[in-house]
Amino acid sequence: MPISESTPLFSNKNLKYPSPLSLYWRIFHWSNYILGGVSFAVGSYQYFPAVSNYDLGAFLFTLGSVGFALADGTEWWTNNRVGCFYSSDFEDSFERVVCTNYAASDTLVGKYQRAENGLNFFFSLIGSIIYVVGSVLFIPQLNSIVTGIQIFIVGSVVIVLSQSWKLWRIVAVKDGSSVYIKWKMLLLDSPGSFVDSFALLGGIFYLIGSVLFLPQYDTSDDATFIAAVWFQVGGLLFFFSGLALGVRFFFTENYPH
Repeated sequence: MPISESTPLFSNKNLKYPSPLSLYWRIFHWSNYILGGVSFAVGSYQYFPAVSNYDLGAFLFTLGSVGFALADGTEWWTNNRVGCFYSSDFEDSFERVVCTNYAASDTLVGKYQRAENGLNFFFSLIGSIIYVVGSVLFIPQLNSIVTGIQIFIVGSVVIVLSQSWKLWRIVAVKDGSSVYIKWKMLLLDSPGSFVDSFALLGGIFYLIGSVLFLPQYDTSDDATFIAAVWFQVGGLLFFFSGLALGVRFFFTENYPH
């Protein structure tokens, strides 16, 4: 049957993939992400010995973690869940745009190839949710700061792994059965690469800083100062990641539109 005006382009599963990101969506997503970066940067400053404003620090970390979780959640649900979860309406378009070189969809390899992007972004969301839990436990009145730090360590590990996975997927080029690194792939969307790179480095600094805040290492003001420096740099790196996201969304066309 020839395609006519009455024939859906993608049969009965005709939603376009990737969905265009409206200005409203970009503002909402970026606002939550930059809120996370600013809150983490300012919140980290509260843990220097000369400041020691733990109530404000806990509030800002909780606020920032919620911002990151909202940003990651909207990013995963919009486009990045496709192929992984509740995405049958995009199936035909997704297959045409993304899956031309994938294994058959009814094979284990093919299922993983289609789900990998969604799993990667969902992993980031899980990391942010773990940050929310750890940040809440930073509240002094809950008397669970050490538990909060331990949970924050887990969240940082998840963030580091998820961001490393994203960058690996950018630079790892497959040629048949071989995989080789092609660094110039990062330049195809340099603002996006900066978003992921700064987030990766921020996660590393928060991971190290969190370990240094554990009671067995945080034994003096000097030790606290060193741990707070790691936190502060991590917060600034998350903030820089947010700035790069703003550049990508509002000064380039490196997003679905």
